[in-house]
Amino acid sequence: MVIRLVHTLIGGVVLAHFAVAGVAAAAAPESFSISPSPDVSHGTASSLWPAVGAVITLLPGGSFEECTGTLISPRWVLTAAHCLNGDQTVANTTFIAQPDYGSSLGSGLPISSFVFDPNYDGLSSDVGLIQLTDPLLIQPFVINDLAPPPVGTTLYLLGYGVTQNNQNNMHKQLGTMMISAETSGTMTFSPSPSLACEGDSGGPVFGYTSPAGNAPVVYSTISYGNTSNCATGASATTTRTDAVLNFILQHATDACKLSGSQAPCDFVFRNGFDLRLGTNP
Repeated sequence: MVIRLVHTLIGGVVLAHFAVAGVAAAAAPESFSISPSPDVSHGTASSLWPAVGAVITLLPGGSFEECTGTLISPRWVLTAAHCLNGDQTVANTTFIAQPDYGSSLGSGLPISSFVFDPNYDGLSSDVGLIQLTDPLLIQPFVINDLAPPPVGTTLYLLGYGVTQNNQNNMHKQLGTMMISAETSGTMTFSPSPSLACEGDSGGPVFGYTSPAGNAPVVYSTISYGNTSNCATGASATTTRTDAVLNFILQHATDACKLSGSQAPCDFVFRNGFDLRLGTNP
């Protein structure tokens, strides 16, 4: 049973409640069929990387749904397909590139279109793209177009999921997870010590191009979990970017690729044009 996290604005105060949706896994903008738990469980609040923002769908009555997305070119945001396969329209969906979006909920960046992988079936190929109306002039993340890291590798996660102590979470959190299994299209992670939770859907699982941490590389995006509690959960499953590369590049033709080095993907910062707020944690 999928549980949809819905935020409601009443008198300027954000409340969170849950409404039961269908039976298919990962059919809602949140990642898991679970009760509230820590966002990026055992993670820490983070202002790293403004390219990672909240994907917000405004609903009638002042409520909204949230996911996470990553800028991979000046106008394209990578997220999960199930974040775009519901009540989302061009008019009611925005991207907010802020570490905390509570005060800027109504001032997100407008979008001109969105699309999700035609092979998405509720579980596999769970990847989508949002096209911003205007380019966002900050450094995008790089997408992995090569072989993924091996099982046992620890990677980072950024996301905006719900919290156990504060269900009205509107801030970005950073954590680490370890690759526990791989298939041709997915990577599964175990806590190390963090795990993804509701609202982290579409968020990047990433590493860096070198030990010096020059460029963050998205290896996969959060899809779903198989646990009733994020904080003590066993695993989270993600969609590998190299497995859906053709779909991504069909639309985001200027996306930054790991095998490419063209500007603005080379992480050379010119004349202060590129805004980099993050460093390798």
